[in-house]
Amino acid sequence: MRHAIFDHWKLKLLALMLAAIAWVVSIGRDYTLAQDIKVILTLEPPAGGVILQINGAPYDGELDIEVDLSGPRGKIDDLEVESLTATYSFAYIDVDEIKNEPRSETVDLLKSIRIRTGNNNLPPDIEIDRAEPEELEVKIDRITSRAVRVKPILDYIANDGSRMQIESKSTDKGCVDGYRITDYSSNPAAVTVSGPASVMRDIEQVTAGPALVDQLYAPSDRTVSVVPFVEHPIYGRVGIDCQKRVEIKITVEEKLESRTLKDVPIRFLMLPKYFWIVEITKIDGKAADAQNPTVDIVISGPAKQLAGIKPEDLTVFLDLTQAKTPGEFETTPGVKLPVGIRLDRGPEKPPPVPVVTYEVTSPVDLSDAPEG
Repeated sequence: MRHAIFDHWKLKLLALMLAAIAWVVSIGRDYTLAQDIKVILTLEPPAGGVILQINGAPYDGELDIEVDLSGPRGKIDDLEVESLTATYSFAYIDVDEIKNEPRSETVDLLKSIRIRTGNNNLPPDIEIDRAEPEELEVKIDRITSRAVRVKPILDYIANDGSRMQIESKSTDKGCVDGYRITDYSSNPAAVTVSGPASVMRDIEQVTAGPALVDQLYAPSDRTVSVVPFVEHPIYGRVGIDCQKRVEIKITVEEKLESRTLKDVPIRFLMLPKYFWIVEITKIDGKAADAQNPTVDIVISGPAKQLAGIKPEDLTVFLDLTQAKTPGEFETTPGVKLPVGIRLDRGPEKPPPVPVVTYEVTSPVDLSDAPEG
């Protein structure tokens, strides 16, 4: 018996070694590693809370991470890596405990995340060997609401076909030739929005739109949504929520042009009882034609209407109905204008009507004059 066991022991030892090698090779072939797999990680905020930042950057609802997976070759090979997703929940946090500042949480991805393939969890014999990044520093805040002003945004199509924002409330951009936007505003002027408490307390207004305007020639309304984020100086772009849509009310008018009407005659407005003897001596500081006094008037209005205006369509007058004593006076004449036409005034423009100097002598009483 003893001879049977120990005979040819060298050959038997070699066979054992070969068997062990074959076993190791077999195991190596059945167990493998899948590296650098891209996975979309979703972080689930606590009830009544919001994820404010991840590793100092804004969180937009999803995060790309990279993992290495190991497990039986057959199961690794069967994985549809494009369908892999990962989740982590902060449901354990009570947001009522978050007071003045957001709460910070450190998440160890290698130990904490749950990876799924489609609607199923990964098989238990597939393990996560590596995650990049390894940890996440997450800031979580409670959600609050407040009323803030709305700033409406309008866009127009530029000459090169690009979409540009309108910067001024008085512009001809986005309008038919000869028309201009003179104002636009939001209705309502304020809305209630909700978002992270640390952000809500710092914002005073939100934007609505943009609404595209093109070829406008009449007042118009645009219904738009409030932009679902704000830019915060500390937390960057932060998501907010507003359930109400707003209306941008746009005022459009014909574009006004200016024109100088020359040699408009001056008339006198007097009481029927008296006829004052009046002589205009100066117009704008210069000697006037006493027999035929005229002034130049600067007017503005829609281009088409303005082109048809004649000097006789305006009435320029000196009001002497309140005159009580003779003397020399200086005044700006009154002007009666056609509907739609106005005097062209402006902080840096010269007066649209010149100053007139005139001399008044005693009136002639016409109440006792014979008829005819």
